[in-house]
Amino acid sequence: MRAKKSPDPFGEVRAQTLRHRAQHGCGAYPFEDGAILGVIAAAVAAKRVLELGCALGYTALWFAHGAKGASIDTIEFDPAHVRLARENFAAFGVANRVSVHQGDFAEVLPRLAPGTISLSSMGSRRRRTICGRSKNSFGRAAC
Repeated sequence: MRAKKSPDPFGEVRAQTLRHRAQHGCGAYPFEDGAILGVIAAAVAAKRVLELGCALGYTALWFAHGAKGASIDTIEFDPAHVRLARENFAAFGVANRVSVHQGDFAEVLPRLAPGTISLSSMGSRRRRTICGRSKNSFGRAAC
């Protein structure tokens, strides 16, 4: 009997993100239903996607999957997340379309190339705690 194939081609990245969060206690959260993000990206025929907070890249992978011709700019503060996300994008063959910008949203956004954003997403769904203080999702977060 053949093993059942996961309907989520990026399921391992989702699992990796959950493991990473459990180990580091950080704010890395994969979207609950990544497939719908791919459907939305395809439905709007996204050419350029902006994602604020990519964690390990699960959401951006779905955007890239749904909008095959789109370029994706994703911003992540945590250097460990940036490294792991870039590794995941390379492993899935989309590193040429997904640009990971490391830094604070407020500092990185003005440096992005001007142009129309077809679709945007904020990757964080929770308040984050940094140095014992709570900050909103636009604050800095690191593992």
